[in-house]
Parts: sequence; C-alpha cells; structure tokens
Amino acid sequence: MIEQLIIILVILTLPVVAFIGKGGPVKPTESVEVFTLGYRQFKSFRIAAGISMSFVGGAATLNMASLGYQYGWSVLVDPISVFTALIISAALAPKIRAGNGLTLTDLLSSASPTLKVMLGVITFIVYQLLTAAQFVAVQKLLSPYFPAITPWLVVAFPAVAVFLYTYFRGLNSVTSTDVYQLLIMLALYVIPVLWVFAADKSGVSRDMLPRSPIAPINLLIYLALPLLFVPVSYDTNIRIKAAASLFHAQAGLILGGILYFLLVGISIGVGVYMHAIGKVVESPEKVLPFFFNTKLGDFSLLGTIAVLVAIVSTLDSFAFDTIVSASNDVLGPSRAKGLLSDRRVLALSTLVVLVISFIVAFIFQQILGLILAAMLLYVSTFIPIAIGRLLNVPDRWLVVTSSLTGIAIIIAKAITYTPPLEPLAFLIFHLVLIAVNRIGGRK
Repeated sequence: MIEQLIIILVILTLPVVAFIGKGGPVKPTESVEVFTLGYRQFKSFRIAAGISMSFVGGAATLNMASLGYQYGWSVLVDPISVFTALIISAALAPKIRAGNGLTLTDLLSSASPTLKVMLGVITFIVYQLLTAAQFVAVQKLLSPYFPAITPWLVVAFPAVAVFLYTYFRGLNSVTSTDVYQLLIMLALYVIPVLWVFAADKSGVSRDMLPRSPIAPINLLIYLALPLLFVPVSYDTNIRIKAAASLFHAQAGLILGGILYFLLVGISIGVGVYMHAIGKVVESPEKVLPFFFNTKLGDFSLLGTIAVLVAIVSTLDSFAFDTIVSASNDVLGPSRAKGLLSDRRVLALSTLVVLVISFIVAFIFQQILGLILAAMLLYVSTFIPIAIGRLLNVPDRWLVVTSSLTGIAIIIAKAITYTPPLEPLAFLIFHLVLIAVNRIGGRK
C-alpha cells in the first residue's frame, strides 16, 4: 500500500513542477509559436535537461539494460551515436536558428503546401508511435504494483496528468519537469547503481561465465540510427530555437549528450553486471527490475521511481512533439484560414494524440519495436528530403519519392519481409529515387 501511495504522489508532483517557472499557463490569446518555443528564454542547463531526458525513456532504461544483459558493451553504439549526433546538432545550430518556421517540416517544405502536409503527416505518425511506446513502458513498469487494476487504467492516470500540463504550458512545462526528472534520475538511479557496482563483493569468478555475444548487425545499425535521427528531430530543432542564445543552445546540446551517455551507459552497465555475476532472469526485459529487487532490497522502489520519471520525461516530450506536429504541420492550413483558433487547434490535437496513443499502445506491446519503426520511417524520409533540398530536387518529385518510400516500408512490414541491412535499405531506396530524378534532369 505504501509503495502505491508513493508512486501516486510522485506522479502528482509532476503537474505542480510543470507550473513552476516564468510565464504561467499559455493564454488563450497566445499562439502555437508561444506554446512551441515559450519565449525563447531557455538557458543551457534547461536545454541540456530537456534534450537528455527527451531521449532517456523506457527504451533507454528498461530495454538498454536488457540489451546489455544479452549483448554486453557492444550496445554502447546507442549512447555513442546520440552523443555524436548532439555534437553535430550543436555545429548546425546557427543554421537551424536562422531557419524560418517553427519546425523542421516548415524548413524542408519551403513554399510547397503539399510537401508540408505530407511531411507533417509522416512526423505525426512517427511521434505518435514514439508516444505510444512510452504508454507501453508505463504499463509494463507500474502494472505489478497495481495488480487489481486494469493495466490501461494504470496508464491513464499518469498519461492524462502529462497531457493536461503539456496542453496548459507547452514547452515551459515539459522543460520544468525535465529538470525535475533529471535530478531524480541522478539521485535515485545513478548514485545507487554506481554504489552497488563499487560495493560488489560477490566474489563470482567472471572468467568462468560465457561472454556475451556481439549484437546482430541489424540491431547495431538500428542503435546507430540516432546519428541520423537526432540532428533532424523535433526535440533538437525546437530546443535550439527556444534557447536564449546560440551559446546556450550549443552548450545545452553538448551537456545533454554527456548526460544521456551517463544515464544510458549505466543502464547498459546494469545488464552487463547482472550477466557477469551469473544472474538468470525470466526475461531480459525484466533485468532492471530484478537488479533493483536483488541489489537494493527494501529500497528497490527508488529504482522504480527513477525509471518511472525517465519514462514520463520522454512521454511528455514526445507527446509535446506530436501535438506540435498536429497543430503546426497537419492543421496549419485550418489555422491560416481562420477556421480554428490556435488554442482550439492545440486542444483538438492534444485530445487526438492522447486517444490514438492508447489505441496504438493497446495493439502493439513492444517498446523497442515501436521506437525502431518510428525511427526507420523518419530517417528514411527526412534525411533524403534534406539532401534533395540541397540538390534542388523539385518539390513534386520529393512528394513522389517520400510516398513511394512510405508505401515500400508498409508493404515490407505487412508481409513481414526484412531486407538485408533493413535500417539502411529504405534510406538507400529513397536516395536512389532522388538520384533518378537528378540523372534524368541532366539528360
């Protein structure tokens, strides 16, 4: 009973923290731009907390510990890729801050309304999948503590709380909770785990245990996708533009990369450690909760709370991104024509994203599967379109190539076909289509 009360209290603190800070709730007269960028006053530490906790969620804690248990340190490819991608993003920050519009879709679509709508729909789908993945993570984490309650009712309480404070304060609320969640992760996750590692007196002869195999090449490529995803992600684009200055944007991204590497590296370390001392788990996905229960004893709930806030930090960030995509990219024409006010568009988008997230999470129960599918779709469309822009490929052809790539991905998934080097196959396919236009144009 005490454990359940503590979990509920932690969730209830999030809306309180969300309303701490300057500006108060977004006013009915304020625009989608204010919702998305605040007042462009964010300093480097808030940028760092926001960008690191946007990516540290269910996959970066539960799943990376699982992968560390199965494949050892080879899965460090993920945090290395994210850190490198944020360094690249810091280098690109001047151009991003100088770009027009609120989102990357605005920047890439230029004056083409058809391309903007198509990119908006793709972005909406991608971030909808990412948001749903966090719903699944919350359900898997909290259901054991509330066995008498239907799993999706367990999810509903934190989900509704997150969507309400996100709607009322936009990026201000998401960033305030990110700072709070980062401090909790450092106190209740990093310090206890490092203490367990340092105090290990198990005496197990680790040389007698079988070595973890290196992760399959397809998985390693998927784990390296953040190298392409992060620089063009909404989280990076929005925070660069919301920073108080170029210095705060660049410093925040670099510090955020360091924090992400620390948090995910520790999650992988938990899996490696549990394998090294010969612990057998029922399922690799349960290695992190098993670590908490066996190594923290009566204080195992601390680890659960830390993972919960990590999941919620990613949930509110991805929910925010999806709402922005729906409001600015998909429903932008309705706003421009005066059919809907900005606040009504935001309210409608918030409700739609919440409902669809429940539906997708109820149907698809794999956290990592949803995340990897989203990243595959995003990288396979946005990277080639960015390259096409640099090559002056006509907008109408970019619409065609993106549509064909999306159809190819859907067909491959529907018939359960996995092409060789799948994470790169569809990206290459899209680039080939763009090359066809360039070669044909020269003739």
